[in-house]
Amino acid sequence: DSKKNEYNLLKSMIDNLEGFPESIKFLKKNVSLFEHKNVFSDLIVCEEKYKIDIEGLITGYGNYFIVDTLFDAQLSIRKLKEQNAGKVGLFVMELVKKISTPSPKSFKNLIPAAEVVKLDKQYEALASYLFHNIYFAENIEELNLAEFENENIKIIDLQGTAILDKHALYGGSASLFDGAQVGRSRNLEALNAEIIELDKEVAIVEKQHNTLLKEIEDLKTKTKVKEIEELQAKFSSVKDEFAKKSVMVEQTK
Repeated sequence: DSKKNEYNLLKSMIDNLEGFPESIKFLKKNVSLFEHKNVFSDLIVCEEKYKIDIEGLITGYGNYFIVDTLFDAQLSIRKLKEQNAGKVGLFVMELVKKISTPSPKSFKNLIPAAEVVKLDKQYEALASYLFHNIYFAENIEELNLAEFENENIKIIDLQGTAILDKHALYGGSASLFDGAQVGRSRNLEALNAEIIELDKEVAIVEKQHNTLLKEIEDLKTKTKVKEIEELQAKFSSVKDEFAKKSVMVEQTK
């Protein structure tokens, strides 16, 4: 039940577009192209321990939609403008695919974000473009940051307290993000799959339970029959013994 409640709550939040600006709601409800689209943050797949930092990382573009062509992007902007329905950010795959993105460098004690963040195959070029120079560190305080001063990379501390960005280091208290906005649609799919599997397991256990109950009832019935037969045999034996004793009594008179 807890999994189903979690699923229903998450589905309700996604269906009702809770927390999204009016421009997102307008496009989802009024432009067929976006009816079944999810925003960028909903499409990300990653391990739980990275979600908080990724949510902070994509704050500026987490609510972007991904469209295939520049024409789709222009049409979307026009619709918003006509209805005075706000603004929206759009990743245009037609343009992204034209960008030559270098492969992430390998650094000791750093985890490339490009290996951590997963998107559908059709959006892999976008993931490479956005995350090719971003890395995670288990604890940034244990690194010799001088080693990276000439590298065009961003290092994010997994404890959520610091970020090294080129020649700047900023941070402080732990992140205010909780990671809940990352991968919601993928979490929904995973929850649904888990619920289906749990329902199957419950059905199997329930069938086994019912089978055992039947066996127990059958056993009880059989046990009663045996007890009755034993009592009848005992009764016959007592009856025979009584008859013998009666005869002996009569003979002594």
